[in-house]
Amino acid sequence: MVKNSSSELLDKYFSKVRNTFPEAFLTDDKLKEIFLACSSEEELQTIIHYLGLSLKSNPNHKKTGQLLFESVDCSEYQLDQWITAIHFFHNWITSEGRKTTFEKMLGYIQCCTDSPENKTFKYALKDILKEMIDTYGYNG
Repeated sequence: MVKNSSSELLDKYFSKVRNTFPEAFLTDDKLKEIFLACSSEEELQTIIHYLGLSLKSNPNHKKTGQLLFESVDCSEYQLDQWITAIHFFHNWITSEGRKTTFEKMLGYIQCCTDSPENKTFKYALKDILKEMIDTYGYNG
């Protein structure tokens, strides 16, 4: 995994990604939040991939662009943990030779945040996601 500082990613890719997504889908501020929450170029590529698929599959740009932020807001986890979990989920599902939608992925991760296993002791989001996949699998 290539580690980059968030500001390096922002400087390197922001203009290109900004041109990919309409303002109605993601504002500059929200897009910058995503960049600043990514700890690597691979995480950025993963989140941009899923946002792009979401944009293509749903004409309601505003709703799908905000889905990630709504999921974050409904949990006790910050955006950086969500992005790390999404990247982990993507790597896992790819290794299984499967695909899923961004919406289903976010829903599964949201369920992980609400799981009884996560109420007593707060796990890192990626860790509880891994535990849930290992224990229950994924049918999406």
